[in-house]
Amino acid sequence: MESLRTFFTVLLLVSSISYVFGQKTVKGRIIDENLDELPGVVIYSKDTVLLGETDIDGYFEISIPKETTKLSFNFIGYETAIASIPDTCNYLEVVLLQSTTYHYKSSRKVDRLRKKEFDKLPELHRAAKSKDLFLREHPCYRREFEPIKSRLDEISKHLKAKRQENRRRFKALVIGDTIRIPFSGTFRSDGTDRTSLTVFSYVVGDSDFKCLIEGVVLDKNKRKNGYNIVYRITSTNLCKYDSIIYNGRDVVPGEVLTHNMKYFKILTK
Repeated sequence: MESLRTFFTVLLLVSSISYVFGQKTVKGRIIDENLDELPGVVIYSKDTVLLGETDIDGYFEISIPKETTKLSFNFIGYETAIASIPDTCNYLEVVLLQSTTYHYKSSRKVDRLRKKEFDKLPELHRAAKSKDLFLREHPCYRREFEPIKSRLDEISKHLKAKRQENRRRFKALVIGDTIRIPFSGTFRSDGTDRTSLTVFSYVVGDSDFKCLIEGVVLDKNKRKNGYNIVYRITSTNLCKYDSIIYNGRDVVPGEVLTHNMKYFKILTK
């Protein structure tokens, strides 16, 4: 019995040593393009395993398998940074770039603008070193620019199809049709015990909406380049909120509201 206990003790020790030897510690610091520290940056391995996050000063320390060659750094409002790390690179200093929305620009131009910002990284790294934020002038890892043109093109294609569907649905509606408008709600946003309603974008898919206002179509027009539906509220029974308002007006049966289908979602029975 004693020999069996000794065997399992040795086996456990060997397993622990193998685990430790199969890992390596990686430390570092993450800042943004304004040279401000970034607390709460989440760090993943290439297979999306959560490894850790930065502290209040942007520093981190993680343990990773020795075979790990890529790490991903993620923070809301910033571009994801993917670092390819060689075996000798155990201290990573990373600059995250802010994620910018380029309205009304082609996907090709968006990538050109993103690449322009990406190319500033060496300069930003040197500036961080000169201010003693980083230890080195140059990173020990490799970071490559990742175009998003194909992803943006797919989104654009999806939105185009949604717009065409919206146009057909607007054209098909006639006076007297029953419609349902989905809303989200914010309680006490106006300082009272009422819930203020907010319409959903037309690109939102069907889901279990907490508030549906039912009405009958009185008129439709394309004024101001919109797909405007004028409707009279017939029921609020499908809305789970009490004492609801929209644009400062009480939402009750009999009220007449206008809804722009070009931008906001509508459901038909």
